[in-house]
Amino acid sequence: MQLALSDPERFPAMLLLSPAPLTGLRTPRFVYPLLNSYRHDHRGLRRALRRTMRTRVPPYLDELVREAQMMHPANFTGNARVLSDWNMSEKARYYKNLVLVASGERDTLVSPSEVRATARAFPAGEYVNLGYASHSPQIEAPGLVRGLISCLIDAVSIG
Repeated sequence: MQLALSDPERFPAMLLLSPAPLTGLRTPRFVYPLLNSYRHDHRGLRRALRRTMRTRVPPYLDELVREAQMMHPANFTGNARVLSDWNMSEKARYYKNLVLVASGERDTLVSPSEVRATARAFPAGEYVNLGYASHSPQIEAPGLVRGLISCLIDAVSIG
């Protein structure tokens, strides 16, 4: 999102799936040691990722966990720290291209009301309710996400 907002000519549209709110996503300080522990705790990270996929657990979840544990150590808390200070609310109103902002009703990290607010912040923003999905719609509702991508490609091709 930040890259598209900084160079809208290169990005004629965006699809945001369960995005962090434009004003950032605060992570309480007591959570950082837990995030760090996931670097070496396969079961713990698997459990945490599983909680973001409330409706469908993919058969490749253990592979996702192994790949996640190969991240640079700073990223286990780095992403949360960056999102705590992140604010794109001012830039969003200048992005005139189509933005589809989608989330499921069962997302426990970013509420549907926060996602709807993100969609409203963009002049050409549209909110899409992905129904039963939680924070990992690309895994839980791949057909719906594929349909959104197709719609976005068609809109950009026609427009």
